[in-house]
Amino acid sequence: MRQLLRRYRRNPVRTLLTALQATLASFAITLTLSVYLTPEDPLAADTFYLVAGYEDENTGSSYSVFGPDNLQALTRFAPDVEALGIYEGVLNPEFIYSGRRYQFIGGATVSPEYFALRGVEVTRGSAFSASEAKTEEAVVLVSDAAARILFSEADPLGQILLGVSELSSVPQPYRVIGTFADATGEEAGSAPAVYYPTWAPGDTVVALGSFAASRLIVRAKPGQSEAAGRQLLTAARRQYRKHPQLVEAPVGRDFYLTEQASGSTLGPQLNPNRVILGLFGVMALIIGSIGVFSSTVVSVAERGYEIGIKRALGATGGAVGREFALEALLLTLVGALIGAGLAAVLLPTLVGLLGSFFFG
Repeated sequence: MRQLLRRYRRNPVRTLLTALQATLASFAITLTLSVYLTPEDPLAADTFYLVAGYEDENTGSSYSVFGPDNLQALTRFAPDVEALGIYEGVLNPEFIYSGRRYQFIGGATVSPEYFALRGVEVTRGSAFSASEAKTEEAVVLVSDAAARILFSEADPLGQILLGVSELSSVPQPYRVIGTFADATGEEAGSAPAVYYPTWAPGDTVVALGSFAASRLIVRAKPGQSEAAGRQLLTAARRQYRKHPQLVEAPVGRDFYLTEQASGSTLGPQLNPNRVILGLFGVMALIIGSIGVFSSTVVSVAERGYEIGIKRALGATGGAVGREFALEALLLTLVGALIGAGLAAVLLPTLVGLLGSFFFG
């Protein structure tokens, strides 16, 4: 450290600029890694979906069959399943609030277990509870972005939204009991803006098309995804075989598994935005390294007289080289620690901005 202080006294400006380069490089690399290593899909390793319906290369279909009363029965026949939740997509939910009509891209009807299984963060209020399920109260959760659009600066908790449905001419009132964090990354464009409980009154509009909307989210016991999937397929066919929408569906085209960590029907895809972001991190590392190297070369050239005296007094070339290498290492470490510390403090804000910029 004394060597580093002597170097600073000899040329404080260049020493500070070199430390600043190391600081900025460390700052950029820390932020890049934080965004780059964040999973694109928050599904856990042993979590997958059981979908009511079928899909192939040309077409697909889905059935609205899952109900909260049947979850325990399914779990009983699937010993390798740890937890289950219901997710049923809702197409373009519409609400009336303060005389104005709003339509959002997507919504979902979910059971209370869904929030923990999918990692949805409730930012205000609370998620759906068992007590509300017993009374079948018409409650709803909206995303933070939807709350800003609907209520501006007003407190969203307790507000009444009138849900508009194509199946009913009378709007259904829903009480807002909470808000949840906006999705980031690639999910942001298709994430639900509103969550209904599975016991919500009225019929939701289920999207039918090339994707399936009605499904169970499943968390298997560690390492038992494939066994849990087979057990659930058997249990679901036993449970729902006589359901009106499934009576004529042949076995194999009534249910399927998707987004499974192992044996997935959806293979991993390379995200070009993550590659670009990774290149920024590599460039920051290269620029910082060049800065430290250049500063060390100039320092060696300026201190030729000092080096000659040390060699004349018996110092070996290796000892002199190690001295300069130690100075460069200490300078890099100081800058890296400062940069990483700043990044850690600013991480939540900057990662959100970078995630929104690179992943929508």
